[in-house]
Amino acid sequence: QIKYDKVFAASNHTQNTLMVRRVFHIMKRSPSYNLTRLMIAILYALIIGTVFIRTRHTEKIFYQNEVDGILSAVFLSLIVVGVVSVSMAVPVMKQIRDVFYKHRASGMLAHNSVTVAVTIGELPYICLMSAIFASVFYSLVGLFETLDRWLYFFLIFGLNIATYTYFGQAFMCLVRDTTT
Repeated sequence: QIKYDKVFAASNHTQNTLMVRRVFHIMKRSPSYNLTRLMIAILYALIIGTVFIRTRHTEKIFYQNEVDGILSAVFLSLIVVGVVSVSMAVPVMKQIRDVFYKHRASGMLAHNSVTVAVTIGELPYICLMSAIFASVFYSLVGLFETLDRWLYFFLIFGLNIATYTYFGQAFMCLVRDTTT
């Protein structure tokens, strides 16, 4: 009986590096996925932000109805863009999952490598999408003109999109096919 010291021939670092590179190639080769996400960010920011163009003001005090409207718009944008992120992440994750199954069957990859690669591979696009949405939405609504408030909104929006995107990817890994 043959015994090996390790399950995989390559180290975790090598597996992670190669899988991250592969995921970046998959992302680069699917411009419809990435450009559609960016266009959706612009479109929804314009649609939701244009509601507040006429109510934009320079006063420091907001009335109750303005606060309700702005918070509702922020909530709506988080939910709508988040749900779109879930539905768009599923087909791309199926492609990555199929590559992983092929490599796992040959004894080349562990689950950790795919998890790290997908997380790192999505981050630039999530950050870009969040920056575009936050910039367009903030310029239309005119909430606060300071950079720290914009960064805070960018962070909240980015974490929300990341949560929805990673949830969609995890869901794809749990089900058999895209239809499910």
